[in-house]
Amino acid sequence: MSCVLPSKIAELREDVKKKGGAKFLRDMTTQERINYLAAIVDTQQKAGKITNTENAEILNRQIETKMLEPAQTAAIREWLQNLPKDKRINTFARDTDIVDMMLKNKQVLTPKEGKPFLEALVKQKFGFAASLEDTQKLMSLAETASAARKELNAVVPNYETMTTEQANKATESGKGLEARTELGIALLRFKEQLDIMQVRAATGLTQEEQEGLIAGIKKNFSELITKGKTWEATKRTAYGLAGTLKAAKASVDVSFLLRQLGSTWFTHPKLAWRSAKQGFTAFGQALKTGDGKASVMIELMTRPNALNGNYDKFKLAIGITEEAFAANVFHKVKNKNVGKAFRLITASDDAFNVALQVARAELFDVMWEQTGGDVDLLIKQDVGDAINTITGRGKLPVDQSKAEKYVNVLMFSPRWLSSRVQQITNLRFIGSYFDKTPNGLRARAAVHNVLFMLAASAVGIAIRRALGDDEEELEEQFVKTFDPRSADFMNITIGDLHIDTSVGVANFVRFVARAMTGEIRTGEGAIQQKSTGDILMRFLASKESPIMQNVRYGMMYAFSEDPVDFNYEPITAKTFAQAFVPITVQDLTKIKADSPETWAGAVLNVVGISSQTWGNAEKNIGKSAALLREQERLAYKTNRAVKSLKAAKNAAINTKLTGAKRDRANREFEQNLSRALDRLIGSAAYKRMTDAQKTEAMGKIRTEEQRKIKKKYGIK
Repeated sequence: MSCVLPSKIAELREDVKKKGGAKFLRDMTTQERINYLAAIVDTQQKAGKITNTENAEILNRQIETKMLEPAQTAAIREWLQNLPKDKRINTFARDTDIVDMMLKNKQVLTPKEGKPFLEALVKQKFGFAASLEDTQKLMSLAETASAARKELNAVVPNYETMTTEQANKATESGKGLEARTELGIALLRFKEQLDIMQVRAATGLTQEEQEGLIAGIKKNFSELITKGKTWEATKRTAYGLAGTLKAAKASVDVSFLLRQLGSTWFTHPKLAWRSAKQGFTAFGQALKTGDGKASVMIELMTRPNALNGNYDKFKLAIGITEEAFAANVFHKVKNKNVGKAFRLITASDDAFNVALQVARAELFDVMWEQTGGDVDLLIKQDVGDAINTITGRGKLPVDQSKAEKYVNVLMFSPRWLSSRVQQITNLRFIGSYFDKTPNGLRARAAVHNVLFMLAASAVGIAIRRALGDDEEELEEQFVKTFDPRSADFMNITIGDLHIDTSVGVANFVRFVARAMTGEIRTGEGAIQQKSTGDILMRFLASKESPIMQNVRYGMMYAFSEDPVDFNYEPITAKTFAQAFVPITVQDLTKIKADSPETWAGAVLNVVGISSQTWGNAEKNIGKSAALLREQERLAYKTNRAVKSLKAAKNAAINTKLTGAKRDRANREFEQNLSRALDRLIGSAAYKRMTDAQKTEAMGKIRTEEQRKIKKKYGIK
């Protein structure tokens, strides 16, 4: 909406009249018109939401719309005369099929010689700025795709009204296969050109610069700085870096198998298997050739529901790049030699995108057939949202806006988090459990997820019993497993291995429970009081993107006297470097030859089952088994964290000492603390103490041993 003050309308009309009338506006370039209008018009400052530039762009689009009419000057003159103080501009609806949209708007996108290239309208059609040269290339590809589509429908009559199964049978060989393949290749080439144009609009890089990658980024950045667009250069760099780091972090695995496809296994195991199989095929093909998506995308883009616009009509997330890999430079590299260095990352990208998009297409096809193509029902129950959610892509409050870019900079997987929240709230559809509708799909996914959590957690406790845990130990584990405040909520715990059975849902439930109560149950079973702010910060920190993680660490390093992460480990150069290292690789570095838990944890994470290895072995180096058991018992019985349960390695030593001296001090502290505590629990006086007194006594000994080691090594 453009809001122009009445006085400015009169001023605009008068100034245009002085400078040649409507012809003056018509003969300007797009940017000249915008600059001119921005200098004249003013906005009604309602909450300060519309700037002069934005207002001018809206007015310019109105002018360019008039320029499509045969009598352009007269049309613009009429617009000037009738310009009201509150004028709404109708936006062009983005066509469900961008190829058809382009062919319908050929005069706007690729005007005949002598006709103006209306940049503002072109930008409105695409959603991004595009040059005439690029648009002409895209138009040529659109015409090729359109001709191929007509050929397929001629060879296979009624193709676009068939089911996927019928279409596959009709095109499995002969002319049908040939026509479908030609169409798929044409659509793929069209999409590749569209992607190149989108990257150029977002980064300012030409295709050649995109292929050169680093050189192109450097050139783009320096040019922006030279032109005084420092903030613009910083934004582009930050966004690209954030996406690239996320892509690196999320690569070198096939976690889509049980994470994003987890709910699909619950509802349609055959579809999940087909989707997973396609993902694995894409991974292998990408490692071999550098491109694992082409053949699958050809098949997806030529399905009847893709061609007839159903996937797009119901806002199915197909033809997109998943958020873990969005805006990263790796899959923009066209140079084969450079690209080989990133094969594992791009292979993960291809596998991830292929598996999820195949799953969404398969689920929609099932829904379409089960409901008999009931469009009203599918719209009412938002089938696209239902399918996107159970495949790990939830709605965002800033969906379809520029703000989504910034959310992706701040958070690692905002849509994944949103999908987990929606998975919980979808329990409200439980009454539709048996319905073959989108709400039925939601209900089954949510219910099956809950049942799986409960069953898996119960199995975990049964395993603990089989391994020899006594009744008191089992009681402790039961409380930790089913208490939503607990670090082990809905986890299977075997030794130091903690396996999340909830497919990501428990994390959010845990946050809500902790925020509502202000309490946290630690891994040792103790209840700790925490402020809502601290709980929120810890939750957000666990969801932040790699770049934001490093920003936070940088601030802590700069302003804190004792900079440590949330695990109380000192912040060092290694801490910052981990932002670049894939999670899978980090897991592999933690594997210990004599620890089957670390091996199991690494394997589970690769296939998408979240697991962590932590516990006594990590946090209590040097302590005897008897001491560890006694400390956990006290924590559980007193609902207080036992001070000596904290890691023997402490921040004071690690931040004030370096190298061999630091390692020596840590070992000495561990040994001294363990010996002192073992002596304590073996004494007759200790046996006469209450549990509260025992806890206090252990804490005092740890404090005393810390004081001694600090004094010895000159730590203030």
